[in-house]
Amino acid sequence: MSLANMIQEFCEIMGYQYRKDYSGRYMFGKECVGIVTGENIVEVIIKLADYLYECGVSSVEKELSKVCYDNMGVDMIIYFPNVSVD
Repeated sequence: MSLANMIQEFCEIMGYQYRKDYSGRYMFGKECVGIVTGENIVEVIIKLADYLYECGVSSVEKELSKVCYDNMGVDMIIYFPNVSVD
């Protein structure tokens, strides 16, 4: 299972909105996966790291090497510029 699929499954389990086509700041049209949430972004990232570790990802910090976020009005999006849907 790809990292993008694991993040999607995490969102389904936790009730977060999954985005497979987010283009964040300075991405110049390149798309990546993201998690839309109204919760504290640090808590969501910690939950995601725990989930990925439980799924057998041994180097979570390497896989999620670059994590960014944007304000979407009421919610925030946590996005991963190095993780795209192939």
